[in-house]
Amino acid sequence: MGRSILAVFAGLLMGAMVTALIEWAGYQLYPVPIGLADVDAAMADYLRNAPAGSVLMSLAWFFGGCDGALIAAWWAPQQPWRHGFIVVAILLLVAALMLLQVAHPAWLNWAAPLTYFVAGLVGCKVGSMLHDKRRAGIAR
Repeated sequence: MGRSILAVFAGLLMGAMVTALIEWAGYQLYPVPIGLADVDAAMADYLRNAPAGSVLMSLAWFFGGCDGALIAAWWAPQQPWRHGFIVVAILLLVAALMLLQVAHPAWLNWAAPLTYFVAGLVGCKVGSMLHDKRRAGIAR
């Protein structure tokens, strides 16, 4: 039980860090306007006019979900796919809450679940292979 919790926590930590790092890079490329009176309107306008920034956000979700699922599946004591998809489900929930708080392009609302699902498949597949090698005692 303890190792399962540790695997999920490590996957969430890795997924959040990777997502934050890629989103930070996106904000460096497409800075958010500051000093405006209405922050919500400014953010909505920014997201409508920076489609590349939205693409970077979906890439951040993909790589964050993929890495988080990979770590959780790899470190899981058993059932690596379940651990990986728990991480992906929590990350998707956080992304959905963010999408509800700030207006985003409509396509991003539909891309989030699809992105996380594909990221979960890829991350769990690789993590499961690493998990099986670890359990079998294969070093390489």
